[in-house]
Amino acid sequence: MTQELIDLKNSILAGRYAEALAIVDELEGISKQAILRNIESFLVRMLVHLIKNKIEQRLTNSWAASISDSLRQIQKLNLKENKTSYYIKQDEWHPFLEEAVEAAISPASVEVRDGVYNSFQLSDLVDRTEIIKTAQKLVDLTYEHSAKMLPGIIDNNLVQLPGGEEWKEGRQLRSCTSCNNVRWAVPTNAIIMFSSSQRNCPPYTKLSTVNCHLPSFNLQSFLHLFIFLFHACQNIYC
Repeated sequence: MTQELIDLKNSILAGRYAEALAIVDELEGISKQAILRNIESFLVRMLVHLIKNKIEQRLTNSWAASISDSLRQIQKLNLKENKTSYYIKQDEWHPFLEEAVEAAISPASVEVRDGVYNSFQLSDLVDRTEIIKTAQKLVDLTYEHSAKMLPGIIDNNLVQLPGGEEWKEGRQLRSCTSCNNVRWAVPTNAIIMFSSSQRNCPPYTKLSTVNCHLPSFNLQSFLHLFIFLFHACQNIYC
């Protein structure tokens, strides 16, 4: 970039204006490519979380925050200095999304269910059409809403994702790395239930929690709680 600026200065001083204009075009191209690379980086980041959401059927605060931040950064980067036009127009995202999905599979494989799938296995599981459709819907928000309104609008749309309602209500889901089943994180009003189908899970995940609202704390609930505390103590002292 420094050399191009020197060449531009020399061309102007020498009166070689056609050459100077060519250098200006080159500089604009370099700047645009840098911006597009940054946009693509945030796009891949968002798609990693969308893939995790789709496979694990849950949404966490961390994933939601990362998706939201990625979209806000994309909105800032994509808007040109004139504040009226974009580097990537709203109807031009499909090839970028197709490329970004493929780029997101490998890093997502490290995180989906704590890396239980390699990139080949995860690639077979990913519904690219559905992921791209979801991503396009979210990217569209960056054209339709101001920077001030965008975070709240994104959150409202994230509620529509798998596990979104539970995330909104604070009842987030967790995946068991042994059996790959999804179960509730413990909410304050949860009743602990023992699941006989999960006997191969580690001590803490042998207990599946469900958000039920029983009118009283009966003997059966007390026994379930006792089993939970017994296994918790085993995990601590063993």
